[in-house]
Amino acid sequence: MGGTTHSENFTFTLSEKDKSYYVTKLEHTIPLNYANDKD
Repeated sequence: MGGTTHSENFTFTLSEKDKSYYVTKLEHTIPLNYANDKD
């Protein structure tokens, strides 16, 4: 679960930038799936 927390934090940091907001959503989807596969 620790890894998941890190991913969420990273998303928040990017969310700070309106322009990066879009990228954050896409990036979040990538790690989310990856974590599931590893689990």
